[in-house]
Amino acid sequence: MALISEETVALVRGVAAEAERLETPCGDGHMVWHVWGTGPPLVLLHGGYGSWTHWIRNVLPLSRAFTVAAPDLPGLGESATPPEPHTADGLARIIVEGIDIAFPRPADLRIAGFSFGGVLGGRVAVQFGERRTHRAVGVKSRRFSRADTLARALPLVKARLDGIWGERDATAYPHLDDRARALRDIQPGARFE
Repeated sequence: MALISEETVALVRGVAAEAERLETPCGDGHMVWHVWGTGPPLVLLHGGYGSWTHWIRNVLPLSRAFTVAAPDLPGLGESATPPEPHTADGLARIIVEGIDIAFPRPADLRIAGFSFGGVLGGRVAVQFGERRTHRAVGVKSRRFSRADTLARALPLVKARLDGIWGERDATAYPHLDDRARALRDIQPGARFE
């Protein structure tokens, strides 16, 4: 069992203290959001088996230019377990409902996610596009990250797509060139870092 240093605990408490805490519906409980700053909305979706603290070093610098929202994804961190069955679309729907509460009518919404958060972010973007057109760990995220959920979602996204991938991300290594090629097949001008 790894011990968390007092310095880390103090860092998390300090950054959390600067946030506005929001709760939105999630199953029989709530999805917990932390929000900092002002400006265009930016939603940060963390990886599986984690919490908003995956973004701990990013939220304050980003909050200088954006209103940053870093939720604990459904069933992770402090958020309640979502209703069964656990599907990418069902989890994305909970996130979309939360975004609607945190950012009513977000004209210039930006979504960033990695690993499991990237998979769900793709489904969130699809649901926003569809809607505009027509007006304790409870979730096993690895099966979503290993499936082709994101690959199926990206061609349906109407918004601009860019990609950032960790060079040793367990879901992509050693096939980063394939990821870049797949993204650019969907949107030829997409940036990939």
